[in-house]
Amino acid sequence: MYFVESVLEIFMLKKIIPIMSATFFSVRTLIQVTLTLTRPKVFLFNLKHTSQNSNFVHPFKIKQLLLLNGQKISPPKYTDQCPSAKIGTVNTVTFTFYLFFCNDLDFTIETSDGPGTPVSTQMNLNVISSQANKKSKTRPINEVDNSPLFDDESHKALRTKVLNLEIENEAQKSLIDKLTNKLNDLVNKVLAINTYDAYVIEQKKLPDQRSNQKPAVSEYQINVLNSASDEINEQERRKKKLIVFGVPISKKKEALDRKRNDEEEINKILEFINDGIKTEKIVIRFKPKSESDTTTPILIKFKDEVTRNEILSKAKKLRSEKNAFQRIYLNPDLTIAQQHNYKRLREECKNANTNEVDKRYMHVIRNNSVRRGIRNDPKQNVGSSKEKQSYFINERSPDFPKSSQMQTNIVMSPKLTRNKEKTQLQSTDLNIICYNCKNIQSNYLYVQKLLKENDIIFLSETWLKDKDSFSEQIFEDSLTYFQSGMDHYFGRGRPYGGIGWIVSKKIDKPMISEVKFHSRRISSIEKGNFTLIGVYLTSNDSTKESVIEHKIDLAELNEVTGELQRQEKLYLIIGDFNSDPWRNNTYDKQLVDFLIEKDLNCLEKNF
Repeated sequence: MYFVESVLEIFMLKKIIPIMSATFFSVRTLIQVTLTLTRPKVFLFNLKHTSQNSNFVHPFKIKQLLLLNGQKISPPKYTDQCPSAKIGTVNTVTFTFYLFFCNDLDFTIETSDGPGTPVSTQMNLNVISSQANKKSKTRPINEVDNSPLFDDESHKALRTKVLNLEIENEAQKSLIDKLTNKLNDLVNKVLAINTYDAYVIEQKKLPDQRSNQKPAVSEYQINVLNSASDEINEQERRKKKLIVFGVPISKKKEALDRKRNDEEEINKILEFINDGIKTEKIVIRFKPKSESDTTTPILIKFKDEVTRNEILSKAKKLRSEKNAFQRIYLNPDLTIAQQHNYKRLREECKNANTNEVDKRYMHVIRNNSVRRGIRNDPKQNVGSSKEKQSYFINERSPDFPKSSQMQTNIVMSPKLTRNKEKTQLQSTDLNIICYNCKNIQSNYLYVQKLLKENDIIFLSETWLKDKDSFSEQIFEDSLTYFQSGMDHYFGRGRPYGGIGWIVSKKIDKPMISEVKFHSRRISSIEKGNFTLIGVYLTSNDSTKESVIEHKIDLAELNEVTGELQRQEKLYLIIGDFNSDPWRNNTYDKQLVDFLIEKDLNCLEKNF
């Protein structure tokens, strides 16, 4: 076994490389390398260094000669070869170098043995910082004749002076920058004063014509500003009011009795609209223009704007079913300017619908503007023959599930272009619903309630993991199919996403032929020749990544529906699309393009 120990003394010499002098240190570093080899024939010792600054590479300077068993041997190169020795003898090899490098340099020591197979090799590297050798104030740079002497103390003093000068130089630069900024500020102030003085002199030269000067703002502009201010105040004042049309005038003689009758009628209307909930309000009827008038509008003032808006949003209930208030209409209390603007929008919307070439679209008034959206008229002919439109919302096959029994957020039906006899479904009524449960483990009671009233439920955002058996334990009397929305390596975090189906066992199991999960957001369930597709598309978080994911989801959905169309199967798409054809953002446009491309009908107005 051989024991080899190497000591490397390293320090930097400023005079050798003056360009890099600002980054050198006058410090000596002791590096111990302990190498243990077993039965090598030849031992090679290499020393290298690397730098983060690729422009600086400097070779080593050998100071002393190799000492082997106390004898000096002149190493011909940086790689020193030790003669082979007998097993059991101990050789001591000492290397001492001058190494020139910056403070950000690193170095490595590599060893390799020559011919022969060592049984074991072990190497230990210790870097120990040490002070300058105080035994001699001067020493030669290289162990050769006529080598110049190097004075440690002088070098240290010079280095200290250089560092102090550099610090003082930086301070002077900082002071110069501050003075330069102050000078610039003073120059700007002088320029401003000179400009102002020139302006004052010019003004003194002008005759005094202030009394004859015209106002800076014209009278017309002042009137426009006042009108705009009055209009804003008037709109704010009317936000709590609405007007009721169609309530007959009471024939009672006393004004107080007629007022009480109006209040009773308004209470009946509002309670019908608001499901029996009473609201605080003030009722005022407009005076009739003539004695022959049988009805005039009634003004209602609520305690706040929220109550008024809630009543207006539910006013469509007056048109939805047969009741005693079919001829009653509710409108917000609009200013004259708002009335003229709304009339203009109605005419613009009417003309746009008349001139619309593609009848799959229609124009509606949304947020004080006319917008173009997908037509929701089930009987509108969009180009296909009437014989090939038997599957429209109100004209579909009798075997198709009824729309009144589909309580879902978004439902779409394909406009199939084939004859009735090509698609024969078993006559069955199905109650289908989709529900974004946002953690089924927290809302399973409500899901169980939905299951009692429906046959098939499509769930999104179940927040279940792949190995969760929760659904099987809770819904024992139903068929459950779930797909986790999580990656496997995220299994320890909080769950998210996920879709699934719950099918009541009241439906014959053979009728449910297959359940497929095409992705973590798209699934389908087949019932005979009818396929129900459930989707949970990517939500819009205003990032490019989410837009791309939304396109990918629609591409996968396009592939699924394309295969069904090639097989001439009837299908229905339900779920959470996170989009609205009536809006105009990127997600909505992508959804509209998909609907047009696949020639689909929307079964529900409110998305």
